[in-house]
Amino acid sequence: RPMYVMVRAEDPNDPDGKTVNALYTHHYLDPDSPHTLELFGNTPFAPGMDRDIYWHEFGHYLNESVSAESGIDFAGDSGAQFTEGAALHECLADYLAESVGNKGYIGRWIARNFPNIRPGDPLRSAEAKADDYNDFRLVSTFDASGKNFNRYRMAEWCSRVLWDICAQFVKEDESTGAI
Repeated sequence: RPMYVMVRAEDPNDPDGKTVNALYTHHYLDPDSPHTLELFGNTPFAPGMDRDIYWHEFGHYLNESVSAESGIDFAGDSGAQFTEGAALHECLADYLAESVGNKGYIGRWIARNFPNIRPGDPLRSAEAKADDYNDFRLVSTFDASGKNFNRYRMAEWCSRVLWDICAQFVKEDESTGAI
C-alpha cells in the first residue's frame, strides 16, 4: 500500500494551525486505506522542519510493519486509554530516530513550540538526565490526573534503557556503532 506524507496537514479542529503534532496511521484495521504520516502545525518551529519527527513517525511505520500488520498496540487502536503497547510503540519509534540521527534525543527543533520545555531541551531524551524518567517505578505510576499512565514518560524511560545498552556495546567495541 502507498504511504502519504502530509506536511503541514490541516487539523479540522484547529483552522489556525497552532496545534503541533505528528501522527502515523497504519490503517491495518482498514487495509484499503493508505498508510499516512501527518505533520500538523503552521508555526515557525513546525514538525515538518524537524528530521527527527520524520524518523520517529517512520519508526511507527516500522513497528506496525514488522508486527505482520497485526499491530503492536491493538488494545490502544481498539480504544483503550493506555496500554504498554503504546509505550513500547513510542519507545521503539524514539530509539529508531535517535539511532539514525546518532544522537541521544529527538525533537529539539519542535520542542520550541511547547512552553513547558526549557529552551534548548529536546522533546524527548534517551540520555540519562536528573529527572524521574530514569526510574521505572516513577514512570510506571499514574499521572497527575490519577487516571492514566503516561506512555511518553514510560517510552522515554525505555529509550534510555536501549540507549544505555547501545552505549555499552560501543564501549566494548567502537566498531559496533549505533544499533
